[in-house]
Order: sequence, then C-alpha cells, then structure tokens
Amino acid sequence: MVSPTLPLSCIRFGVAVCCLLMLVGCIHLEQSIEIGQDQSLRVRYHYSVAEDMAATMETGRTVLDTWQETETAGLNWFTNEAAVRRHFAQIGAEIVHFRGVYRQRGRKHVEFTVEAMDAVTALNSGLFGAFELSAEADGTQRLHSTFPAEKTSDTLSKEHLEALRAFSDDLWLQIRVTIPGEIEATNATKTKGRTAIWTFDPGKDKTLLTRLPSIEMTYRDPK
Repeated sequence: MVSPTLPLSCIRFGVAVCCLLMLVGCIHLEQSIEIGQDQSLRVRYHYSVAEDMAATMETGRTVLDTWQETETAGLNWFTNEAAVRRHFAQIGAEIVHFRGVYRQRGRKHVEFTVEAMDAVTALNSGLFGAFELSAEADGTQRLHSTFPAEKTSDTLSKEHLEALRAFSDDLWLQIRVTIPGEIEATNATKTKGRTAIWTFDPGKDKTLLTRLPSIEMTYRDPK
C-alpha cells in the first residue's frame, strides 16, 4: 500500500491469494470509512492476527491488500508508524491515532486512524483501497469498488481452490462506510442508519475464493 494503486489482473490476484492463503488464514481487517458533512474523510484500520500465527501477519496483510488492489513495499509497513505516515502523506492525509502491536484475547492487534480534508480526492487516490467516489447525474453520490469483473475461478485450478478453502477459515475482512446523508441503495451485508457494512468471510462463504469482493453504494448528501 505504500506506492500508488496500480490495476491488478485477475491472474495476479489468483496467484497471490493461492500462494499467500496457504501460509496464513488467520488475519482479520476492519476498515471503517466515515465521510463527514463537510466532505472530509476519516478512516480507521484495525488489523489482528492469532498470536500463534503472528510470524505470518505480514503475509496475511498482503492477501488483504490484494483484495483491496493495493501495492506493497515492505511487508511490515502497517506495524511501522513512520511507514504508515509516509504512505498517507502522499495525498496530505494525517495519522491522528496510531497504536502499535498489542495483545488482546489471544490475538495481536495494530490500529490507526487517518484523516483527510477531501473525501473524493482521498478515496479516489487508491491509497485506501480499490474505491471510487463520484457524483451521479441524479444528484446522488456513488461509492464502489473498482475491481475487474472477471471471476478468479477462471484462473485457479481445482486443486488450488481446494487449498484455498482449507486454509481460509479465519481470514476475515469487514468494511464499514458511514455517509453524511441517506443511503439510497447498496449491496452491503447489512445497514445500520447511515452506515453500510460489508463482511467478507471465506470461512462461511466459499464463493469469496472465486470472486472479488464487491462494494456498491449510492447515497444522497443532506441538503
């Protein structure tokens, strides 16, 4: 995630996930995105990994970054406050909270919060993942993921898919988006007021191993 986002092919995704998931199936990522009424942006990241798998935390982070179509430079960047600050400084965003590795309930955690003045510029930069935020002709705002449409099953053998299923039981990604207005449409797992929540859990939904996660949401800003 240190360098600007570059498009990833479906083949690259398949190879990366196949190789990396076989090494780690224990990493969780919560990403909470909040767009303010002043169109500012606040994003909180919370990584965690089982303590007995902490040595593979960096590899698992690479899997999740692949899901979010981001580039990597330094496998331990997200545990390094200076590296995190350099990453988001590319668009003038500020780290307002950083908590390094700590232990809780048998897992190791890292969390940090990023703030940016302009949500559109920040989200469209690719530094927060494969997102695009744009104004629609009907006056609504559209937030969506920018992954390729192809299924990864087209690039993975039956043996590779079986290996992914065996090693992905504790791989988990949740994205929460809170907007300033009213949600008009979304493919989120669930909604709660102004917040849409997507949960990607291959341990429960094996189809996530053969397709890229999809984020789709339209909302209307308050008048």
